[in-house]
Amino acid sequence: MTSAAVRAICILTLARLPRQKSTRTRYTMKLLWVVAALAALGLLAMPAAVRADVPVLDQATLDRVVAEVGEAAAAQEVNAGAEETHVSGDEPPFWCTPGEPGPAPTSVHKLRPEDVRVVAAMGDSITAAFGAKASSLLNVLGEWRGVSWSIGGDKSLEEGVVTLPNILRKFTGDAQLKGASTGKGGPSSKGAHFNVAVSGAIARDMPSQARTLVEKLKGDADVDFENDWKVVTMWIGGNDLCAVCKGGEDHFAKVYADYIEEALDILDQNVPRIFINLVLILDVSRLYPVHDGLCDLLHSFVCSCGTDKDQSVRESVAEMTLKYQELTNEILNKGKYEDRDDFTVVVQPFFEYTDVPAKSDGKPDRSYFAPDCFHFAEKAHDAAAVALWNNMIEPIGMKRTSWSPGEQFECPGKEHPYFYTKKNSVAAVQAAKEAATAAAATKKAGDSDVPLVEELFAEGSNDTALPPKHNSSSTVLAVTISVGSVCVLAGVALLVRRNKRGGYQAVAEDSS
Repeated sequence: MTSAAVRAICILTLARLPRQKSTRTRYTMKLLWVVAALAALGLLAMPAAVRADVPVLDQATLDRVVAEVGEAAAAQEVNAGAEETHVSGDEPPFWCTPGEPGPAPTSVHKLRPEDVRVVAAMGDSITAAFGAKASSLLNVLGEWRGVSWSIGGDKSLEEGVVTLPNILRKFTGDAQLKGASTGKGGPSSKGAHFNVAVSGAIARDMPSQARTLVEKLKGDADVDFENDWKVVTMWIGGNDLCAVCKGGEDHFAKVYADYIEEALDILDQNVPRIFINLVLILDVSRLYPVHDGLCDLLHSFVCSCGTDKDQSVRESVAEMTLKYQELTNEILNKGKYEDRDDFTVVVQPFFEYTDVPAKSDGKPDRSYFAPDCFHFAEKAHDAAAVALWNNMIEPIGMKRTSWSPGEQFECPGKEHPYFYTKKNSVAAVQAAKEAATAAAATKKAGDSDVPLVEELFAEGSNDTALPPKHNSSSTVLAVTISVGSVCVLAGVALLVRRNKRGGYQAVAEDSS
């Protein structure tokens, strides 16, 4: 059993403790003791020289950890098993007016929101909406695909579910749009539809997801495969960055980009009439300030590299993020996807410099996060959907590269009602440059506040160096031992407290 597996069992067991009853409590305790036994065996098997380096938790630290775990679990018990109804009230008003219906275009460069008939998405647990509607750690393991930012199809904008499909439905009508995921479940669930994202996926998994998507599109009787226009959103890389400090060539920036390019090639070679949103990965090291309560412990399970207490490790993750982003842009700079008039890939950069939303006191706004302090809560899915939509109708070279709370919907212009592509962005960017030049000419010499238009296409980097490794096998084993011991003590403390309150009635044997 690996260190990661032991830690995962530990936290999930602790999260479930307040709800265990009768004989199931005995199984929970057996599992905790198995963890302890494994830790003890690991300690005994270690060479003396290594064993001497294992950190020992002092009693004060142990008491504090047990208390924090117990208090958090008790607080979450109040809402155990409940799912929130999303009524944040933070959704921006939608005021765009759909265009007149018309025949579907033959060119992707003339594709309007009204013309889209199929939506699909590829990615990891964020696109799977892992934990999006969870009210506590007790139910955080669910995937609420129906509210996923790029592919969710539950309810409507008016009912507070802001997703790309629900935005598109304002232009296409409910009956016209196919593929949006609904409800709760995994990638094989009935409601997943064309949401092929898999929790835990990394860039290496993108070619496989692309093949799965092609099969689904071809096999769906409701899809006119040759004639329906399809919008596919791909976002991947968070899990790569969260593990990049541990080594492994799968996380090299060049390898990361190669897997994405392979997936795009599969779609290019097999799917007609398709517009692909390739969303730039965000910097997971920006999660570090979200570390109150149990978040430190939870982050060590889900994103240890991005939230490492060693600043140099986090800085290395931030540097690797830039390389991921640069090489993602470089894929398109090759020009290999410009030979077809019914296929395009557009980089949507709104996550490039996005930071953790903050409250008025400057502290991270936890309402955007699931109870595990990492995945998006539904509020964050809403925000990401608005940012994605806005990027889609902003010209390449003039797209926003960050999101902040309060961002409002943009609407397609009458003169340019299409999604922006590399080809149809040229005129818009040129017009903006001319306007900026004209404005500059009217200002006094030496004025420095004239807005500058971004360069149309950015250059990428081929640097694929990895951040330094920051742990060894002995360190991993030491962490396993420490965490396993803490889990056992925390579990016992929780059970004792619950027994004192009369919350558990231990059943020695089933007598009936």
